[in-house]
Amino acid sequence: MKITKKPLYLMLCSLVVTMAGCGGGGGGGSSSPLIGDWRGPCELDGNLSTRETLTLTGSTFEITSTLFADTNCGTQGFARVNSGTYTEGDSEELEGRGSVTDIDIVVTAVSETWFLEGDINNLNAGAVCGITNWTAGVNVDISDCADRLDGQVVPENLFDIYLVEDDELYFGSTAASNTAAERPATISAIPEFNRI
Repeated sequence: MKITKKPLYLMLCSLVVTMAGCGGGGGGGSSSPLIGDWRGPCELDGNLSTRETLTLTGSTFEITSTLFADTNCGTQGFARVNSGTYTEGDSEELEGRGSVTDIDIVVTAVSETWFLEGDINNLNAGAVCGITNWTAGVNVDISDCADRLDGQVVPENLFDIYLVEDDELYFGSTAASNTAAERPATISAIPEFNRI
């Protein structure tokens, strides 16, 4: 479920830098192997790090992409949450691995949480999204703020495939598509998340 792309973190951070400095079916159903909490790896990005977490219930999801102000995913700087609904579709056996299943995703909300005071001051000074009272640690819905969405449209329909294997979650080998006809055709060789 490649809702956000790694360069997005840098674009988000660079927006704040520009402003004056970056601080650092009918659902899955209870039998779905997707249900639960998932965590991606801590990935280095220069002197920063990033991590994604994913929570799925019977028909809803929440994916959080966090930019950390250090190299070990310790000090949160910024988090973006994409949330919405999903439905699972047809499955096809992948020889020796299990069932690859279609997943249709609808992102219905996008929100951001900023954690560092320097960033908060810059957001407020710039009246980002028309808001001048950004507060550290407070989640803000930005679903209708084009300046922060970097071209993302809400609601957004995405079409992907997934495979759960040994508590690892794999998605399509290419980014989720905006049309069912162009959904990824092959599964990634590298898991995107591990069950937590």
